[in-house]
Amino acid sequence: MSNVSLFISVNVLGAILVLGGYVIILTMFPEFRSALWGGIKGTTQSLFTISMLLAAAGYLLFYFVVVLKSNPDSANTETFRLITCLSLIFLIASAIWMPATITYIGKQHIGFWILAVFSLWITATALISLVVWFSVSDIGIESSRLKTASIIGLIYITFHCLVLDAIIWVFKFPLR
Repeated sequence: MSNVSLFISVNVLGAILVLGGYVIILTMFPEFRSALWGGIKGTTQSLFTISMLLAAAGYLLFYFVVVLKSNPDSANTETFRLITCLSLIFLIASAIWMPATITYIGKQHIGFWILAVFSLWITATALISLVVWFSVSDIGIESSRLKTASIIGLIYITFHCLVLDAIIWVFKFPLR
């Protein structure tokens, strides 16, 4: 399997896990939808929602630049695989957050709260690593503007996942 094919597969399967999990859980547990916001309310909730969309757009920009503009022939295979691995860690950790949080809300077992918070920090750590590694590596993207735009997109999703999710959301979430 080529580097780009592996990157595409990881991201498509990861997106299905994350988004599919959200759809399934929100459908199965509609009574917990507002509880998932924790202590985030009003205007702040609207800002979080807008930020989620911007973060998703930032990651999609990175994804499409890697898929459409990288040159696997000139790229270092280990570098490309590391970027793919970091994307996989980010997506798996992202997929864990909602089921862990819903289980905590429903069962009040502190272990699920710890898992939810841990998944947010792993998500943020994977993204920080992805920003750094992607910034310093060469995977054959000839347009410096596109690579810079991709890095900005990754920085934004990292900001969202680290500051808004792993810090503010966790701090405001009412533990029971």
